[in-house]
Formats: sequence, structure tokens, C-alpha cells
Amino acid sequence: MNYNNNLVKMYAEIFQRNYGIFTSEEQERIKKARVIIIGCGEVGGNTGVTLARSGIEHLMLVDDDVFELSNINRQTGSYIDTAGRKKVEVLREEIERINPEAKVNTMKTRIAPEHLEQYLKGYDILISSADDFAYSIVAARIAKKIGIPSVIGFPVGSLARIWTITTDSPDIENHFDLPQNLSYEELHRILSSEGQKSVCSSWYIKKADWSTEWASLYASSKLPLSQIAPVVWLTSSLVALEALKCITHKWEPVVFPRYWKITPTSANIKVFVSHSDKDEGDEEGGGGELNAERALL
Repeated sequence: MNYNNNLVKMYAEIFQRNYGIFTSEEQERIKKARVIIIGCGEVGGNTGVTLARSGIEHLMLVDDDVFELSNINRQTGSYIDTAGRKKVEVLREEIERINPEAKVNTMKTRIAPEHLEQYLKGYDILISSADDFAYSIVAARIAKKIGIPSVIGFPVGSLARIWTITTDSPDIENHFDLPQNLSYEELHRILSSEGQKSVCSSWYIKKADWSTEWASLYASSKLPLSQIAPVVWLTSSLVALEALKCITHKWEPVVFPRYWKITPTSANIKVFVSHSDKDEGDEEGGGGELNAERALL
């Protein structure tokens, strides 16, 4: 009995400042929420730690990757002495240092797209942060089917975009001029093609401040996405905030096709408009540019 009382007191003390914003009932929802994070690199790892610092005690971390030195510029848990270690193992330790009572499960292999539904069942929200937009589309589609919200955030260069998918959201494919209900393999083939990466690279020069040299090498698959810590961490913070909105129902989430658009000089909520609907007023400044956005990676 004393042990349980001590745990209650410790939780209340750790998250004391939350209670100036959240009611006791809302904080209890946060504590009990079950969150699955697929992809624990820049956005997923940072979001997991932020949610743990918000009071969430039930997390499933899914990632098959290890930390590399090139992750240090932006990823939570990435240090010289963690290079070569599994990301989910390091992040579990980070979260347990924040709250020893947190129940953190880990999966060190990628979930095959055809098995996503069985893994997502039993969770209250999905954070889809795999570095594969085709995979995120499929994961969000399945989460919507089984009735749980998902949050997606993409930091690219100086640009961050974040949105929530609910059961009332339109299909992502509709707003990126993609055929509907394609398999993961079909989507991945379209979105990872050299032509698509070339179009996106040109767009990232204009909208995300990429250098032309980096964009050219990215288009030819010789370099990865260019990302910087402030934009990645802003993205992660907003992903965590969207998750807390869904869990507590305190504020309205930014539901797709609406999305957060963050740049070094602005923060706005915009609307994705498909190329076919460009005459309705593309808030990104033209259907042609938005058509290039159909692949966010």
C-alpha cells in the first residue's frame, strides 16, 4: 500500500506543472494512453521522449535500426557512445530515466505492411514516423480502418509539416494525386522513383532551402534528406502536441487535409489541395508545386 502511494506521489511530483494546464482527469487519460511509435529516428524518438515527459506510461517503440554518427545532429538518444546500439533500446532507457514506472515495449524488426493491423489493435494512437512515405500512407490507412488516430510529421530542410489522421479524414492519396488503395509495394515504387525524387528535390530547393548540390545528389540517391535539429525538434513537439490533443480532447487537432506548416519565419495551418482541385485555391501557392509534394520524402 505504501509502495503504491509512493508511486502516486512520485507521478504527481514529476508532472506537477502539467496540472496547471490539464485537469486531473485529463492527466489520467495521458497516463493510461497506449501509444505505438513506428520509426524511432528523428521524429519518432523525439516524440516518444516528449510524450514520456508529458506523463504517458504505455509506449511501444518499433524500429530495426541502430544509431549512427550522422544521427547525432538531430536525434534523441544519439551520442558518440550510443553509436551502433539499437535505437529502441537506447530510447527505452531514456524514457525509464524520466519515469521508472513507464512500461516501454520494443520491437527491433520492421512490421511487414500486411501485419500492421494486428499490431495496431490495442493502441489508442499511432505515431507514424517511418522514413518511408508509402509505409506511412498504408499505416495511416489501417489505423483509420480500425478507428484509431494517427499523427504524421515530416521535417525536410527548413520546412516542417504535421497533421493528424482521424476516421473523418479523407484518404491521403486523394490530396497527393495518387491512385487509391494501392499496396505498399506499388506505392513505394511510385514514390521512390528517380523521376519523383527529382521533382521533389527541385521543390525542396524552393521551399525547404536545400542547396542545389545537395538536391542533385539526393535525386540520384547519393545523399539522404537534409535535416537540422531545430526543425526536427519543432516537428516532434507538434506531433506530440497533436497526440495529446487526441488523448485528452482538450483542443481540436489539426486534421488532414489541414496541416501545420512551419518555416524559419512563419507558423501557419494550411490545407493540402490536390492538383485536380488547384482552382479552388491552393494555399501552397499553386497546383504544380503541390503536385510535387505528392512524395514528402
